[in-house]
Amino acid sequence: MSGQHRTLGLVRHAAALSAGALLLFRTSMALADAPCRYEPTGAEVQGSATDVTERARGLAESKSWVKAAALYRAIALRMEPNGLAAANDSLHALGQALDQVKDASERSACTDAIAADADAYAKLYCGNGSPPSDACRSIQHIHGDVQRLRADALVAGAGKEPHAEARADFAKAGQRYLDIWKESGADECKKASSDCERNAEELMNAVTAFRAAGDLSTARIVRSILLDPSNHLAETEIAKKARFENGYEAMEIADYGRAAPALEDAARVSPKSEQAPQALQDAVVLRLAFDDWRRAKADALDFEKLFGRTAPEKVALVDFAVTVTLADEEEWKEVDDFVSGRTALIAKLEPLLSIELDVVEGRALAHLGRKKDADIRFHHVADMSQSSLQAAADRAGGEQDERNRAFGRALTALGDAKLELADETRDHAMALTIKKGDRASVTAKRDAIDRAEKEYGAISSIAPFPPPKATVAAAARIAKMRSTLWAQAFLALGDAGAASDEQAALAANRACVALSVKLQWIDEGAKSCEAWLEKHDPLPPHAVTEIIPALRGANGMGAPMFVDKAGDPWSSP
Repeated sequence: MSGQHRTLGLVRHAAALSAGALLLFRTSMALADAPCRYEPTGAEVQGSATDVTERARGLAESKSWVKAAALYRAIALRMEPNGLAAANDSLHALGQALDQVKDASERSACTDAIAADADAYAKLYCGNGSPPSDACRSIQHIHGDVQRLRADALVAGAGKEPHAEARADFAKAGQRYLDIWKESGADECKKASSDCERNAEELMNAVTAFRAAGDLSTARIVRSILLDPSNHLAETEIAKKARFENGYEAMEIADYGRAAPALEDAARVSPKSEQAPQALQDAVVLRLAFDDWRRAKADALDFEKLFGRTAPEKVALVDFAVTVTLADEEEWKEVDDFVSGRTALIAKLEPLLSIELDVVEGRALAHLGRKKDADIRFHHVADMSQSSLQAAADRAGGEQDERNRAFGRALTALGDAKLELADETRDHAMALTIKKGDRASVTAKRDAIDRAEKEYGAISSIAPFPPPKATVAAAARIAKMRSTLWAQAFLALGDAGAASDEQAALAANRACVALSVKLQWIDEGAKSCEAWLEKHDPLPPHAVTEIIPALRGANGMGAPMFVDKAGDPWSSP
């Protein structure tokens, strides 16, 4: 048959078609020369629907998928009784043909052909307003699958494009994934259809695509659709993973107020997920960072219930973090209750962290009036040698920087324990009274303060380096003792009798300020030393507590002057 005769025959055939079938026919003609298209001869489509179906099946069995699809399409065009089934068979055959196409442009053309046919079949057979049959739902699913393939192709291509073009294609892909949901998924899921769950993938892909496009607000909206219980997708595995992503996305953009509850929710909904322990641990850290220790404590208790058996070491770390924060807030009763209630779990802590915890618990017990119990914990730490601490740090493993930090924290705990014990000796010394004119009482107090100073001095001898906080605190306490003793000795013995105490007080306060500057640690004690020197030391200057001086231009001190690494001045802009 010539091309002209074939065209005339097709035109006559088109005149007999319904409006819906005519749409499908025009679509076929428009794509006739495209990949995955074949225009059958008159002989191939001649005869009854059964005859043409048998020919199509034979072609499918021989894997001539494109020709088989064309014959099935012809049956669908004639709207035979088996036309809807033929439409599905036609789409299935085109899908098989698509699997064999490797060229990207040809795959795109085949995908377009399948999408056009599926859309036309849906209008031809499934647009009467009645509940869709299984065959119509199959066509809808195929149409959705093709749309997904189109979106997938956009995503794959975007990874090879410049940044701006890639973001645009990711946005298009996200919209295509979302359109699949709007066209079929939304209704299916509202009705809790058995086909609903397949839409979780499209929604999650839409979220990912919109995020890649930089459109985080739309990504959040689509994720909320996925997690909305009324859509019956919130319990799918994909939705459970989306909960974790929701929390970590909030962390990425510093939306910590949303991140913490999102991670808590994700861990509680999916406690068996591999992500759950870390997510709840991160939630605890966020709560602690923003001084919400009550929520952090509640999370820690949930952590124990959920992961006490499977991740006891992580539980111990979480409990440790909460305990230290409670101590920083001076919630001593909470500290004692929290630690004493979970001894077995805390025993899982690394040795160096246990040392820190002993000091924290000791401080809590001391504030609660349980001095004997507190001293046991302080002595347990204070009596440890630096070499044993170093060995424990080395056994902890990890990178050298990590071991160094762990060793530094252990030395800090050692200094804190020695400071607490020295405070007891100081309290005993300062409780001694001095009587006017009584040299013996002054001498007795001097001797007691000497003993306390010796204990404080042991902190500055901690090797290989003394912990700054405890060292400066010890120096400030020594200065305070010496200053008080001078004042009391002056009143009891007069200027001459207190001369040595005056010199000791001056030396102690100067040492306090010098250590503060050297170790770059400034606390209230160091500031008190400087204030005392400003009143009593005849050798200025003393204003050394500011590492970078405050601006004094308004006080007639001239413009501020900054220096470079070599110490040479440069003017501020």
